[in-house]
Amino acid sequence: MKLDFEISKINKKIKETKVKYVVLQLPDGLKPYALDIARQIKGAIPLIWTGSNFGGCDILPINMSNTLWVNFGHAPYNKIH
Repeated sequence: MKLDFEISKINKKIKETKVKYVVLQLPDGLKPYALDIARQIKGAIPLIWTGSNFGGCDILPINMSNTLWVNFGHAPYNKIH
């Protein structure tokens, strides 16, 4: 199974918003891909959230200025915050 993490959309959002950091939040089943995803991030410093995450419904309420939060899941979730 080929997974599409839509890195180009993330990089486009980084360019548009000029954020300094990108937090990558993945459920346990996708965490093995975190470093590969982080290496493809352009224009911002990637941070990997290592805490628990149970998918798109588990978006963290942490507010960090100048930061884009990207929540990955196994199923499509077409909403960009």
